[in-house]
Amino acid sequence: MPVASASWRRPPAAAWCTPTGPGTSASCWARRGGVVYALLAGPTPAPACLQACEELVDAGGIEHIGVLAAMGHFNAMLGDFQRARELIAHAQQVLRERLRIPRPRLFLGLRTAGVEVLAGNPEAAERALRPTLEVALMVADRDQASQIAAELSLLLSRRGASDEAARAATLAADQAPAESVTAQALAGAARARVLLGSGDHREAERFAREAIKPVPDDMLNLRASLLVGLAEILRAAGRHDQAQPVSANAVELYERKCNLVAAQACGRQT
Repeated sequence: MPVASASWRRPPAAAWCTPTGPGTSASCWARRGGVVYALLAGPTPAPACLQACEELVDAGGIEHIGVLAAMGHFNAMLGDFQRARELIAHAQQVLRERLRIPRPRLFLGLRTAGVEVLAGNPEAAERALRPTLEVALMVADRDQASQIAAELSLLLSRRGASDEAARAATLAADQAPAESVTAQALAGAARARVLLGSGDHREAERFAREAIKPVPDDMLNLRASLLVGLAEILRAAGRHDQAQPVSANAVELYERKCNLVAAQACGRQT
């Protein structure tokens, strides 16, 4: 199987730390992390993902913060932001009180930002990503550092902080491992959005299309978000007739994932 088509099934190893609670097992913890990563990245609809997470959250006497954070993100996809934030807050509490180690903050920070983006609060998402990026660089996790920097760059571009967005996009590209489809795709999307902000529609479109190419069809959320970025570039260039089917494709993918909030937001732009 090609690397790209299998990529969502392989979690970044550094994203899942060894727990320290009584009765926990490193292999049990890591297995749950792998399942959650696949649920988030793959084609399973959000309601089924939530059901699966309910069975995974108890990891031998300690709640798995990756599972809790993912449950928060799935609830946000379905529009229940109160429950999503409650789960994120609980995951943060477990991290403070039970684990007290840095690596879990990477996944938790990304999920926190994902919830806030869906909730329409990009400022909160940015606040979640900044310290998370510092931790990723501190622990030398290039895959996570790249993804976090790219997500931060996209947020910065959207609020017009072009210089900082460009620096974050460069960091994302520099950190992205060649074998990480997600990191490479997000770094390309961040670069495309920076180019769009500078008015270079042609290069922005080239980077956006290159970012989409290696992403398999069953990585629904990632592929949809990349298509949304491409549609934005096409609309900015005045090519609305070409942007419409791209946006429609993104809506279809979001709907298959049951990411209802993203689908509705994308549908309003078509």
